[in-house]
Amino acid sequence: MTNSLKSLAGIVAGFVLLFVGEGAVAQFRQVPLGIDNTAGTQLRTSADVVPFPFWDDFTSGKGLPDVGLWESGNVVVSPGMGVRPLSRKVAVLDALTNTGAPYSSDITLFGGLDTLTSKPIDLASVPVAERDKVFFNFYWEAGGEGSYPDTDDSLSLEFLKPGGEWSRVWSVKAGKPADELAFSGVWLKPEGEYYHDAFRFRFVAYGNMSGAFDTWLLDYVRLSYFRDGPHGPAGESPSGTPIFDRTLVSGMGPLFGEYYAVPMEHYRASPAGYASKPTATARNLNHLNDQPMTFNVELWDAQRLEEVFDVLQHKGNAYVSAGSTKQLEAENTLDASKVSAVDYDSLHLEGRFILSTGDKEMVKKIFTSPADTLYFDNVNLRVNDTVKVNYGLSDYYAYDDGSAEYAAGISQAGGEVATKFVFGQADDITHVRMYFPTLGRSVPGTPFQLRIYRELSEEGLLHSQDFVTALPSEGKDFIDLRLYKPVRVDGEVYIGWYQKTSEFLAVGLDKNTDSGSNIFFKVTNEWEQNDEVKGSLLLRPVLKDPGVVTGVDPTKDLFRLSPNPNDGTFELDVEAERVNVYDLSGASVPFRSEYVGDRTRVSVESGRGVYLIRVMVKGESYVRRFLIK
Repeated sequence: MTNSLKSLAGIVAGFVLLFVGEGAVAQFRQVPLGIDNTAGTQLRTSADVVPFPFWDDFTSGKGLPDVGLWESGNVVVSPGMGVRPLSRKVAVLDALTNTGAPYSSDITLFGGLDTLTSKPIDLASVPVAERDKVFFNFYWEAGGEGSYPDTDDSLSLEFLKPGGEWSRVWSVKAGKPADELAFSGVWLKPEGEYYHDAFRFRFVAYGNMSGAFDTWLLDYVRLSYFRDGPHGPAGESPSGTPIFDRTLVSGMGPLFGEYYAVPMEHYRASPAGYASKPTATARNLNHLNDQPMTFNVELWDAQRLEEVFDVLQHKGNAYVSAGSTKQLEAENTLDASKVSAVDYDSLHLEGRFILSTGDKEMVKKIFTSPADTLYFDNVNLRVNDTVKVNYGLSDYYAYDDGSAEYAAGISQAGGEVATKFVFGQADDITHVRMYFPTLGRSVPGTPFQLRIYRELSEEGLLHSQDFVTALPSEGKDFIDLRLYKPVRVDGEVYIGWYQKTSEFLAVGLDKNTDSGSNIFFKVTNEWEQNDEVKGSLLLRPVLKDPGVVTGVDPTKDLFRLSPNPNDGTFELDVEAERVNVYDLSGASVPFRSEYVGDRTRVSVESGRGVYLIRVMVKGESYVRRFLIK
């Protein structure tokens, strides 16, 4: 979990007020997370050459395109963004840099945005007699589950000539209505001048450079032999050599009803109440209907990955007709007796959904006499046959799988967002666990009020408590917000936040899963159910876990901190029994404290910024926020 979040823990897009109207700002919306691609850049060298043929469906990309094939140019790779994609992940081109900022602050400037450039490909190695069978093929989609591009926005493809000049060979504008969205295939035949040993191609998005979230998607990019002319997945081209590829186009579904994690005590008390059969969606890109497929669904002990904990499906029938998609479901649910047999307080499982398709490497040549097939060993079509996901039995509920590809929220002072959970039994919420990406042009420390409702009404408010957004401590993905008193809940509960500013308060959004119908928001006087954004907020109710204290007790007048802001030295008007100082990542900060009469003087040895001080008074801990100027 940690690696997946850290690879995406860049900067969220700048304030949406720069590029959308006031009405759109108020709505619940998603924005892509920025990517720190420094690590990927260090792996690249200009001398890298990719052998012919070239193929990528972006399945191997973890947040970024595969650095062995691409130079990303601010492009990210994400699941859950395509409408009927050919494979599970797609490349996403938009108008944001890898820091999450717009390309320009000039709202009138129009130009090139995200660029996806291939590594050099040795096309000189293709025999001259074979070049008439070589085609370039890819699939594109405007908008997808993101924002639809403006009418004047475009996506272009360019080929590199021997002298280093880029030549545009294809382009499309965003003119298709949103209700006709789908991936479209393109087939191009490279001309003779492109057959050199450092051939490259690149996709370039064009649009307003001030930061709109207009989205273009790419999938299944191929530069290879097409023996009978252009062809694509079954149903998209009536003739040509088939694509010998069957793919999983979705993540793995939940194991515990709607949840990917539930409290161990709740599960053990009522296993049937949390029983569900994991699913995944498969697509047959072949044009034949008689292609046998089976699938296995396995649960592995995540702490002991050499051990299979349970098998939910073994060699199930995975028949999918030509050109179609089909949801596959495991035969069994998790065996509750196996959970009862272990004495762990928590159990973390890795789910694996595996297609057995017979897919191999990409076909190079088929011989009829004698019958034989040659394959390109650098293109492995099996990489899209398996998906994995994390499940948990611990002390919290989770709709998410622990990774965030996007962030979601509103830009409305006085607005609210909440996620609905259903507890299987009465219990006490002691913490709320959240993931806050860093806001563009801002710093952690944005104030908000955590709220817990029995129902979404004033009368249904069970708890409210002030916090500030914060980054997790080293080695963790989430921040635990400790409630000053446990909140008793039974059945339905709505957990979320009330905004105190009009800044975009971003919470991590998992695009591998989808609990979007359980998200509600209020930007006027009425609560609305989300029906636009697909995904799951990284927000988890935690039961009986001490966690990290970052809350502000409502009895905030118990003592005063002054002056605030200050130069690092300030006083508390109480004799504190204990003092701790933290930065907004949760890390301890050096300080000195001393009693001055009935007061406590504190000197913090750190630079300018927002900090948290935890003070123990009469056996109780309280937290204040202060600013060093």
